[in-house]
Amino acid sequence: MLEANNHLNRYLLRDWSHEHLEEYTLWLEQEIANRLQYYEDVRAEWERREREGYYE
Repeated sequence: MLEANNHLNRYLLRDWSHEHLEEYTLWLEQEIANRLQYYEDVRAEWERREREGYYE
């Protein structure tokens, strides 16, 4: 969908159809939500280690 360098070119978005932009938006929102969950899990693990005195 986008170039391999993952740089979102705003000018490319102008050429996308409404349907394509909607599909991409939904996919992107899901990706953000998933990454937020991963981040929360990692933060919880760091907090658990700090509480239990783990320092490696």
